[in-house]
Amino acid sequence: MTLAPLPVIDSPDAPNPADAPLPPPMFGALPDFSKKQWRHLEKILGKDAGVLNFFAKQREIQAATRALEPFRAEFQHLLEDDQAAERLQEKLLRDKEVQALAFSEEDVERAFRRVGYPIIEAMPQSKVLEILCQAAHYLADEDCRVKKSSQLWQLLPRLVAEGRPLEACLVELYVAATLQERDEVNPFLMQMFLEGLKKWDAQRFQGDLQLVKAAGFDPDQAKNMSLAEMCQWLKSQYEDPAAAARLDALLAAHPEQERRAAESIQAQDREFLGMLAQPEYRHLLPDSEELMPWVPELTEALSSLAPDLRPTENPTPEQADALIGALWPFMEKMARSLFTLERSRCLAEKLRSMVSGLRSSNNAHMATCFLRVADTIESLPGPYRDHLLTCICWLSTSAISLEGGCPDGDI
Repeated sequence: MTLAPLPVIDSPDAPNPADAPLPPPMFGALPDFSKKQWRHLEKILGKDAGVLNFFAKQREIQAATRALEPFRAEFQHLLEDDQAAERLQEKLLRDKEVQALAFSEEDVERAFRRVGYPIIEAMPQSKVLEILCQAAHYLADEDCRVKKSSQLWQLLPRLVAEGRPLEACLVELYVAATLQERDEVNPFLMQMFLEGLKKWDAQRFQGDLQLVKAAGFDPDQAKNMSLAEMCQWLKSQYEDPAAAARLDALLAAHPEQERRAAESIQAQDREFLGMLAQPEYRHLLPDSEELMPWVPELTEALSSLAPDLRPTENPTPEQADALIGALWPFMEKMARSLFTLERSRCLAEKLRSMVSGLRSSNNAHMATCFLRVADTIESLPGPYRDHLLTCICWLSTSAISLEGGCPDGDI
């Protein structure tokens, strides 16, 4: 029999929004609204000052677009030089009025609540980028595009007056992309999202820093501590009843930080267990020789299951969850027996020995994850460590069965 494997996160490479092709500039496309049309627009748009100001300044903006005619060929030529185009973009994005169009930290938080939070220390770069693109796309809805385009277009007269025609041409290009390519997150919108992301991250960092200090941990001292030393500090805190009560109270008073910490650890564990399920990492799991003494008891446990809970080749998610729940007590018992202090240290050493190889293969997030798991297994006994080792035992029985390591298909 084959036990249902634990799910493995699939992280496909996400496209880089900065590589998306931009549409041709929409030059001179501003309509000349009559007073009747103006009143109608005002009624539709209500009190949106940004959009209304755009229509109020339409003649001024049209004059600026006409003033850009002599520079269009130069601008098109500049776009063919990637480095020159990037310098022009950086110059425009440093403009204070452009920076004012960035999404707020509240916008970014709202987007992440919708699409999920990126966990940089636990996710491949492609997965993080995928989440950022999804968040930016969620924020860039129809209303957002109209408002930001109208606000951006109002910069044209000032840029022309200040002798910055190429930046003004770039503004036109961004406006065209934002309005026309509605299913794409163009470089302007993505940059506005990234500016908001910086503010969101800084706000979150300050909150975490205050929490860490309140817990009695010196952030400056932590810079010189290894992950193992941090685990040892945490262990010492929970061994002291008064310190443990203080930490629990702090976490209870800050549920958002506790949630994020838990999600980060869970994401790292999913990545770690997913890698252990791959053939090149199965040497880290208990082998068939270690598992053989458990085959009779596991076979008996499987035979006692109800027919609808017994392992199948392609179980549904509900069947897999029910099977895991039924066999979990047995797996916990196996983990407690197999992972003695010596065996745990051996696994921790194997994990640490692979860190340099992971880093050299541009897999830094997994290198960090391997170090954290190694230090947890070796230095931080408790329910979390026990759960992680039980998951490893589950993977071991699945892997041995898939490779035909036990006779007569006993597992």
